[in-house]
Amino acid sequence: MTKADTAPEQSPLLRPNILEAEGIVKQFGSSRLFGRSDPVRAVDGVSLQVRKGERLAIVGESGCGKSTLGRCLLRLIEADAGSVRFEGVDLMSLDDKAMRQTRKALQIVFQDPYASLNPRHTVATLIGEPIRFHGLAKGRDVADHVARMLGLVGLPEAYASRYPHEFSGGQRQRIAIARALASGPRLLVGDEPVSALDVSIQAQIINLLEDLGSELGFTLVLIAHNLAVIRHVSERVAVMYLGEIVEFAPADALFETPLHPYTQALIASAPIADPAARRQHALLDGDPPSPSRPPSGCRFHTRCAHARARCSSERPVSETVEGGRSVSCHFWREIAAAGASAPLAFTPSIQRQQRIAVFADALRQPSSQGGSITP
Repeated sequence: MTKADTAPEQSPLLRPNILEAEGIVKQFGSSRLFGRSDPVRAVDGVSLQVRKGERLAIVGESGCGKSTLGRCLLRLIEADAGSVRFEGVDLMSLDDKAMRQTRKALQIVFQDPYASLNPRHTVATLIGEPIRFHGLAKGRDVADHVARMLGLVGLPEAYASRYPHEFSGGQRQRIAIARALASGPRLLVGDEPVSALDVSIQAQIINLLEDLGSELGFTLVLIAHNLAVIRHVSERVAVMYLGEIVEFAPADALFETPLHPYTQALIASAPIADPAARRQHALLDGDPPSPSRPPSGCRFHTRCAHARARCSSERPVSETVEGGRSVSCHFWREIAAAGASAPLAFTPSIQRQQRIAVFADALRQPSSQGGSITP
């Protein structure tokens, strides 16, 4: 019988925080061989709270900064600014020795099991390393601990003597999960743990993480861009765009009534299993801007069908909404009232207006034969 069977489930809103991040900033690169380049603002002023025992998802397009944020939360990479408190302790203030002692409570499952496992080590060595490092067992007890961890992830004890190349992608990720759980973490970050796996295996790994979280009682922060995975496993969802969190909400509320135009576009772009189903798509206009030179004001305004002049000049602040939600959008109330697919004004987006202006100028230019070009 698991903890989930013996105790009533508590709402995430009522649980205490296990981790609190405030104003996290992380930039990469500020110089190049010839001259200097603008730094990439991977994470720019992100604040969030993770409740004890919950399953929190961080979702967004590739390059939005979600993996960098996950590493900053665990101090696998050092943030340039901000603070991270784990169980009330400021991780940023810990020295190397204290951080190593805390590390056994903070673990991560990386995206690619083909890269995260040392091919020269056996499974017994891979899983046994954190056990020995943190002094959790010695001698024969280490092998017993390894066998127990393999059993937790559904692999036989005999696999302990094999090497990573002898396993499939799904089996390798199970080994990576066993290694991450070997130290008994209270917070586990899954950095897109199924994106490198076959579709047929993804559900197995997600169900495994969900079951182990209920059985062992650890908190799960899941980083992903697959909305089907997010909706299946998460209790709350943080949506990131260009290094910022633009919406934070309980999973059911977010998927049923998304408030931010970017969230609406993400959900609308997800494929529907029913070929007969039809729905209006909130299309994203244009390509994502460069994270080294993000747009002024709202960073999403260059692709938003609802953008107005205010959006390009004033940066929206995160506004708390009823039901444990927050959203960063100047006009989310009007958008919600009008419907996700209905623009507030009968004008194209800023980026589309610029393209129309360029095309109109080209039409007014005289042709090589004389006179103007007529459409």
